[in-house]
Amino acid sequence: MLSDWNSRLRSWGYEPLFCSVDSKMGLDTLASVLRDQTTVILGPSGVGKSSLINALRNKPDSHDEADNWFDPVGLSRICACVNCACV
Repeated sequence: MLSDWNSRLRSWGYEPLFCSVDSKMGLDTLASVLRDQTTVILGPSGVGKSSLINALRNKPDSHDEADNWFDPVGLSRICACVNCACV
């Protein structure tokens, strides 16, 4: 199944990175890719956007606040609207 998605996404010009919040698969790689960037995470309601953000922000093995690369600066709220101008 993942190989089918991998092929499809590559044919569209994307470089997919598969990850799982439940198994933690790929989260370290994703965190490294996203480091020092502004990133938008979108998708339909219930797909796990908030779970992914929380998993990336919470590093249970880290006790240093400075180790959190995912600073919520500028984040006012998570919006599930379709056509809106959320601020």
